[in-house]
Order: sequence, then C-alpha cells, then structure tokens
Amino acid sequence: MQSLLVDGGKRLSGEVWISGSKNAVLPMLAATVLFQEPCCIQSCPNLTDVDAAVEILTHLGARVERNDDCLCVDPRPIWRWDIPDELMNRMRGSVFFAGSLMARMGKCRLTQPGGCSLGKRPVNFHIDGLTALGASPDNDNEGVFSGHLVGTEIVLPYPSVGATENLILAGVGADGVTTIHNAAREPEISCLCDFLRAGGCRISGDGTACIRVDGGLPVSSQMQVIPDRMEAATFACAAASAGGDVLLCHVEPGHLSSVLDVLQRAGCDIVYVDGCLRIQAGDLISPGSITTAPYPGFPTDAQAPMMAALLRAKGTTMIDETVFSDRLNHITGFQAMGAHIERNGNCACIHGVDHLHGRTVTAQDLRGGAALTVAALAAQGKTTILGLRHILRGYEDFALKLRSLGADVHQA
Repeated sequence: MQSLLVDGGKRLSGEVWISGSKNAVLPMLAATVLFQEPCCIQSCPNLTDVDAAVEILTHLGARVERNDDCLCVDPRPIWRWDIPDELMNRMRGSVFFAGSLMARMGKCRLTQPGGCSLGKRPVNFHIDGLTALGASPDNDNEGVFSGHLVGTEIVLPYPSVGATENLILAGVGADGVTTIHNAAREPEISCLCDFLRAGGCRISGDGTACIRVDGGLPVSSQMQVIPDRMEAATFACAAASAGGDVLLCHVEPGHLSSVLDVLQRAGCDIVYVDGCLRIQAGDLISPGSITTAPYPGFPTDAQAPMMAALLRAKGTTMIDETVFSDRLNHITGFQAMGAHIERNGNCACIHGVDHLHGRTVTAQDLRGGAALTVAALAAQGKTTILGLRHILRGYEDFALKLRSLGADVHQA
C-alpha cells in the first residue's frame, strides 16, 4: 500500500501554485461528449480521477491527447453509450456522463458511482431529473435509460452540485428550455457553464438558485479551469497547522471566503497580494462553531483539513457536518495522534491540545487523507499515512508541493 511519510514540527515558508480544480474539470470532461468539434481544457490537473475520466472517454470512442496541462478531446468518433462498472466504480465523477450521453446518444447506463465512502450519496436526484426530461428506464436492463429529451421545469429537493451539473449537461441536448430550481451555486458549476457557453450554448442563471438552459449542442471550446479552491483550502490549513508564512498563488479568494473567515477567526493573518494569498500563522485560538453547508457556506470538502488545523487551537471548537452522513472518519486518526475530540453523530467537539504525536494512520477518503497530512505537519515525530491512493485522486504533486514549503514529506 502506498503511503506518505511525514516528519512533523517544521514551520512552512514559501509559495505554492494551486492546480486547476478537480471538481470543475470532471464535469467539463463529461461535457466534451456534447461537442461537435474538438475542444481543449487548459490547467487540467494530473490526477487519478482525471485519468479515470479519460479512460471513460476513450472507451466511448473519443480521441484524447494531453500536452502538459492541456487536455484536448475529439468527441466526434464517440459511438458507445455504456460505461463498464470497473470505470464507474473508480470515481464519483463518472455519474456526470449520464447527462451528456443521454443528450448526445439518447441512451445511457446510470449505476451507483464510486469515489469516497462518505455515507449515503444517492443518485436519485440525477435519475428523477433525467426522467423528468424524458429518459425512461429499461426494465430488462438495470441502470439503462433511453429516450428523447425535452426541456422542462425541475425542482431539486436539495441543491446537489452533481445533480445540477448533470441536468445542465442533459438540458443542453434537450429540445426547448430546461429550468433547474433550487440549483447548487458552487463556482465549479459556473466554470462548466462558461465552458459550454464558449461553445455556443445558451445558459443563464448559474451562481443563483435558478438556472435556465436553452437546448442546443456546443460546437467547439477552449478554456482554462478555475483554481482548485479545495486544494487552496488544504494548503491554507496546512500553514495554520504547522505555522509559518505561506503564499498561495493562482487562487480566487472569493471562492474561499468562508474558509478564510474561519482561519482569520482562529488568529491567522491573511492578505491578498499580487494574485496570491499570504497566510501567516502562529498559535491558534478556537474560531467557535463551524457548520458545513452548500456554497457559499462552509464547504464540506474543507471540513476535515480545517479540523486538522484546529487540533492544537486553544479552547473548544464545534464542527457540525450537515452535508454527508459519514464524513468524520478522520477523527480516529486524529485521536491516535493525541487529539482530544468528542463525537456525537455528525458533530465533533475539538478540545485543543498542546502536542500531537506521529503515528501510523490510514486515509479512508480523499479529504480525510489530506487532513491527516495537515495534522502530521504539526505533530512531533514521524507519521505514516497509509492509503495514499485516496489523496492522489484529488491533489497534484501533493508531497512535492509541501516539500517546496519546507515540510519533510515523502511518498513511499
């Protein structure tokens, strides 16, 4: 099993370049199925989840080429609509291909996708939305849907990011107008819409709770992915945990406002200078209570790294995880390292301790693995983090970037 080896206790200093957003590029790659001509995505991160998306596109028949951080897709040869279970199970983002395949091929196979085990992550919002647009299940083949899509009004029971993006993709291939109410408002959704608009699609309302999609397939597009706000949040939390003076370059501060607010309440000095966020951290204090929520609230993806940063903060911090039912598994690893945490369901009460100690711990999901690394940076002695494959799904050159800041982190 691959692992990260961290020798903690070293303050961080220097600057790090934030990669393109994983959560933005995956639906963009699914969107390439809709294009009538080749399209290119710039600042595409080198991640195992991206590799899985490329394998799906290749399986469908697309031609894909990568040149450094630019990934170009020629979707014209696509002829398949099915995705094997092995590829579906490798990442959560495989679900996005359902909307784009229904839009282009009139048929798709939608099964429970893989990714991190964070509790119940049903695809019923996706299925209900596609059904409202005209997709019908094949009673003889489980998970197979087919039909001619026609625009309609869809009200999401919850502002699901994935369902919003999937229904945008399906709406592009539907006749007429699709309106999505109670839509998610995350920046990654606007990035997807910008990509489609660059190809000629007519989409409005992204960034609000009501998105309108006028049917019509895009022609060609070339666009740069937005910076990864979750990677930026993780490195900001790493600076807070270990202490030091860190510059995060290639960031959008507005996308991080809720995370930066918590770090400032905890005692970090944060300024935006020449396109970079400068984070200076020393001894931390409790920022009080944190509750995860859909954007623009505090992101669930930043909950674990933030908890790691606050393990030594003076006082008591309360964290309430409201988005996923099982996203506190990292607490066990923190406790093994000496953290004082009381858990009650999806709520955690963190009592700051003076010291953390290096241990062998196991990453059980993407953000939890990154969080264990954040905690290990502040721990005394050496920490071995097993389950590196989870971290590699969402962080490009993670160990290398941390070493550039002075951390003693190596991949084994």
